[in-house]
Amino acid sequence: MSWRNVFWAGVLGGALLAGMPTAMPVAGLPVAEATVLRTNEGWGVEIDDSSVYEITHGHARAQVRTHGMSPIWTDWYAVDVKWWKSNFSVRSLDPNYSIGERDSMALAIVNYMVDKYGLAY
Repeated sequence: MSWRNVFWAGVLGGALLAGMPTAMPVAGLPVAEATVLRTNEGWGVEIDDSSVYEITHGHARAQVRTHGMSPIWTDWYAVDVKWWKSNFSVRSLDPNYSIGERDSMALAIVNYMVDKYGLAY
């Protein structure tokens, strides 16, 4: 075997090994799940469970998408959620979408956070 064959075998082998660490973890990632919360009023809010980032206990950010009285869903957008024993706050971080501080969609998001992460005091 000539030195050129050894050189190219090392280059190709190194390139293959260099690609493995980035390819392997992707195959093992779980499928993202989302929770859909609905009421009898005809609206819905979907929370991407894999996107929830807990900043502190009682304060998190998450990706949600909503729909009103029609079945058309909005794009995913980020919300900032705070919940305490006696108060809560939900606000959109995307200026193109709004969610009321105290509307029923905000309350559904807060109730989801309390159920999943516990009540903050």
